[in-house]
Parts: sequence; structure tokens; C-alpha cells
Amino acid sequence: MGEDVLTAFGFTIKGEAFDYVWVWYTVLFAIGCCLLSILGSVWCLNHIRFATGGSLGGIEDTAKDSDEKEESTLEMKGATITFKNINYLVQASTTKEKLHLLKDISGYFPAGKMTALMGSSGAGKTTLMDVLSLRKASGEVTGDVRINGHPQESNSFRRMTGYVEQFDVQSPQLTVRETVEFSAKMRLDESIPIEEKIKFVDHVLAMLELDNIGGFIVGSDTGGLSFEQKKRLSIAVELASNPQAIFLDEPTSGLDARAASIVMRSLRRIADSGIAVVATIHQPSVAIFNSFDSLLLLKRGGETVFFGDLGKESFNLIEYLECYSSTTPIKGGENPATWMLTTIGAGSAGSGSDDLDYAKAYANSALSKDCLEKIDSMNEGVTEEGRITFPTKYATSSRYQIREVYKRQSKVYWRSPGYNRVRLLVSGIVALLFGSVFASQRVPENESDMVSRSRKNDEAKFLRFLLLTTVCLACFAELSSYVNLYHCALPRC
Repeated sequence: MGEDVLTAFGFTIKGEAFDYVWVWYTVLFAIGCCLLSILGSVWCLNHIRFATGGSLGGIEDTAKDSDEKEESTLEMKGATITFKNINYLVQASTTKEKLHLLKDISGYFPAGKMTALMGSSGAGKTTLMDVLSLRKASGEVTGDVRINGHPQESNSFRRMTGYVEQFDVQSPQLTVRETVEFSAKMRLDESIPIEEKIKFVDHVLAMLELDNIGGFIVGSDTGGLSFEQKKRLSIAVELASNPQAIFLDEPTSGLDARAASIVMRSLRRIADSGIAVVATIHQPSVAIFNSFDSLLLLKRGGETVFFGDLGKESFNLIEYLECYSSTTPIKGGENPATWMLTTIGAGSAGSGSDDLDYAKAYANSALSKDCLEKIDSMNEGVTEEGRITFPTKYATSSRYQIREVYKRQSKVYWRSPGYNRVRLLVSGIVALLFGSVFASQRVPENESDMVSRSRKNDEAKFLRFLLLTTVCLACFAELSSYVNLYHCALPRC
């Protein structure tokens, strides 16, 4: 029987089936193919692989300065953001009353400076940043926000700013460089040559000390980049759009002292390039707190307690709070951030002084009046040169976006062998299910055969329905992950 099968499939020599010795020939052929594959893999791993330049640890010591590479002609320009009497109200979930989350908050974020937003939990730090960056789609917002003295315009403002969320949402299958390059291609103007975009990406990677790990896969929680490196990658993705201002939601949370210092050093480079940096900070160390140029301090209920320059080693903040007799003086070596939160009743040590409402004291202070006067002076005598506008809502056309997203998704699928194997397995199982329906099917000869065939057609339709439902659910899950990944990569309506 075996000889008949070999003859039927053409495995013959001079009309006779192959001998048993051909079994060993096939084994030797398989061994030869394996050896060639192993040798080819070894050669490729030694000659065609990403140049890492060093280990994952300690890369900050070997990072190259941006001036050692070919400079990009794209200039980083900053913008000054002023806001006056910002109020934010939302509808309560259980009653018809409106909750007043932000109350008459005023201040400014100057270009080239780092501003910290601080306060206790529920004080409205992130809420204020979301309101100013136009990320709140519900609620009632009142107040005046201006960019270089010009009124805030939604589409232009979204294109000129970057927003770094607390937790990174980068694709784990891409490398660091590919992730940043994708952001630059999608968010820089389409008229800019691709070579210029690549140079700008090199500049961004060097600024954030990511150039030495540009070929590393981002990876997931079980492997890949560290949490601190992913945090810097998230900043690089937003910086690749060449924003005039960048907002960061707790960039140092979850990091140890060394990792936090690397992130803060990167933020200082960004601010020194002329970009306005605004970040919410929770329980910072002395070194991190003193890295900021100015501070906006809020108390629970969304009221301002302090706004202004921190001064050297927080001298201005300490001097302002200690001018009130009810304030407990700061002790030698004490963290100014912890001391100020405890003083206003927002710290973990207690509720501070009950004799003084620091929010009301600030509203009637000379510091508050100076802030309002400075805002008015910034908004006076504005010129058209400071107006930031864009002719289109998006930096690139729909065709360009579809092409780049297709390239990116192709890389993601190619680097997801497990997912591809499952898809092949599911396709095989589905094919067997459809084939089993008609396995015993023969040409109908009478009415009974026709009824049987009709029933089997109904079974096939039911299987098609199950398959279509499964495919739709899989596509919806994939679409949801894509939307979550890139919901902030492009301006929103």
C-alpha cells in the first residue's frame, strides 16, 4: 500500500517506488537544512543587529550631547501661557448641585521655565492642567487663557502643546527610535523633509539620553525597558512634535531617587531649550523640588495658596509662609515641600494651623496682586509675531497617516509571532469546522437528501455567524487598543 501511495504522488525512479533508504536521505537533508539555518542565524546575529552602545544601566553617564551630532534646522520655540480667574464646575453625580472644583485660579507659565503644580490629593492639580490643556470634555469652564497674549484657540493649542500622561501607553513591539520617529512623522508638518524629521528625532533622543538605547524594543512589564526609561520615552514622544509647551502628569511618581533625577535632568534640558514645562508633582525630594523655577500651590477645594518664583533653595516660598505668625518655622534640613504641605493642612502629619485660611490670605496678599499685574502686563502690547496658528487641524493628511499607521502595524504583527501562530491555528480550526459540515455530503438524489443538505447549510450559516462575531470582537478589541494608544497623538475636536 505504501508503494502505491508513493507511486500515486510521483515518488518514483524509472517507474518504481522509492526504496526505504530514501528515509535516511530525508533525515540527512533535514539535518543539513538545520545546520545551514543555525549557521545563517549565527552570522546574522553577529553582523546584522542593533548597535546598543552599552548596557541598559548607566546610560546617562555615556549619553552624547546633542551638539556632537548633525544639528537639526527645526528650532525649538517656547510660548508663555497666562490664565486668569479659572473656574471649573461639574454636575454632582447624586444631587442637582454643581461642584466647584477650581476657584479663581490665576497664574502664568513662562517660556523656558519649569513650573510645579502641587497640593494635597483632591486639590485639583491634574484637573487644572487638564482644563488648561483642553482635555476636559465635560463640565463648565470659565476664565481667560492666553498664549503669548493672544486668546487660546483649540486646534492650534492642541498642535502646539504636548501632554505626557502618568502611565506610558507605547507599543511594546517597536523600538525606542521607531516609536519616536512615528510620532515625529505624524505630528510634524508634512512639508518638512523626512531627513529633517530624522535629524530632529536624533536631537530629541540625545536630549533625553535615549540615543544609546534607540534600538532596544520597548517591551512589556515582564521585559524590555525599565519604568524610568519608558517615562523618558513618553516624554520623547511628545517632544518629537516640537511643542511650545509641554504638560506632564506626575513624571517622577513611582521612581527611585536616581531614576527621578534622570527624568528631572531631561526636563531641565527641555526648559533650557526655551519650552515651557508644567508638571504636577507628588511628594518630591528636596533636590527635585528645588529643580523647579516656580510653584503653583493649591489646597483642597481648588484654591490658590501660593504662586510665584521659588527662589534659591525655595527661599521665596519659605519667606512668604513664615511671614504669617501662625506658621511653624521650617526646621534645618527639612524638606520644604513636605513642610509647606503640612503647614497648609495638606500633609500627612496633620491639619496644620486652624487659625489661618492660607487661600484667603493669598487672595489678599501683595503676591496675588503682583501676579495679576504681571499677567496684565504680559497680555499688553502683543504682536502678530507671537500668535501661533496652523492652517490645518492636523499636521499630516489622512493618506499620509494611513500609510504610516499601516507600516507601523505591519512591524507590530511581524514582531508578534505568538499572535500570528494563534491566528493560523484559528484559521485551521475554522476550516476544519466548515469542512466537517460537508464531509459526508453527496449529490442529492431525492427530497430527503435535499432536506439534509438544507439543514447542513443552516449549520454552515450558523458557523459563519459565530466566525463573523468572533472576528468583529477581535477587530473591536484591536481598534480599542489603537485608540487608547494614540488618542493624544493627534488634536481632538
